[in-house]
Amino acid sequence: MSDSSAQDALDMLQAFHSTETRAAIKCVIDSKFEVVIRELLEEIHEAKRTFLHEKDVPPLLRDQPRDAGAIFWCRGLFDRLKRSVVEFKKCEHVQQSALLKEAFSQYVQLVRHMKVYQDEVFENWNKKTENIINVAMSSHLIRVIKKRDEKQQSNLKATKLF
Repeated sequence: MSDSSAQDALDMLQAFHSTETRAAIKCVIDSKFEVVIRELLEEIHEAKRTFLHEKDVPPLLRDQPRDAGAIFWCRGLFDRLKRSVVEFKKCEHVQQSALLKEAFSQYVQLVRHMKVYQDEVFENWNKKTENIINVAMSSHLIRVIKKRDEKQQSNLKATKLF
């Protein structure tokens, strides 16, 4: 079972389309491909709404860093859509559909926005960590402390008591 109802419906229609049936039934099945494409278009719209609504504060897994979690969430959203789109690209029965071309166009636009978002999150993280690393690398990791002889230490202790 997949994450996409459009993908499941397409698989079912392809199974029915490949069976030997009467012409009237095949015509009805062919008309249902349009309904399935509309379902794909709705899934793309839903993914876009989710992306735009949650990109500023993406849902994170427990103990996941914010920047890595944002990229992980965005890629998960992309992967879910990609599986459905790939299945539709494989289907020969719907390739000439204007609605499918519109769905692919909207998918490409959304994927470009997602890519820009991921790149921005990574660049911001990279800048923050670069500064932190530069400061850490410039500080001394090992500090040499000269051991004072016992006479100096006892004098120091005596002066501290007074």
